[in-house]
Amino acid sequence: MRKPRQKGFDMNQHIIMRVNRGEMIFCSPIIKIMFILVLKEAKRKFKFRLKHYCVMSNHVHLIVRPYGGEDISRMMKWISQTFAIRYNKLSGISGHVWGDRFTNIIIADSSYFNHAFDYISQNPVKAGLADKAENYFFSGLYYFIRNIFGLLDPGGYFS
Repeated sequence: MRKPRQKGFDMNQHIIMRVNRGEMIFCSPIIKIMFILVLKEAKRKFKFRLKHYCVMSNHVHLIVRPYGGEDISRMMKWISQTFAIRYNKLSGISGHVWGDRFTNIIIADSSYFNHAFDYISQNPVKAGLADKAENYFFSGLYYFIRNIFGLLDPGGYFS
């Protein structure tokens, strides 16, 4: 039996979603944009602040802060299912897209927030997808540095 999920109402959380079998489904910019558009829809449907994100080749990182009693499991279920349905339809396939349920780590203090933010930001550089973290188009850092807050929520990092 798996452990119950940490809910962390009104707390920042580092979310990790891994693709089934480590497949590199996010190599195409179209698929990355499709995921980002699902996130944008989720922002209209659920109460959460998106502090950071990064879409890699076979996984996704998010820093989110649900508020108003929003249930992280319900929100992430919608995001993962909606993306999976659209991805499968576009690809003409069926079956699992995600390898397992998402991982969430409660961010209890600003020190861990900074660590998670930096780790997520540097992921594309470590993977050879970008020369500099701020140049990776599919990361929140790209927009944060340029003061573009369409998907990201402006304001205090940790709050």
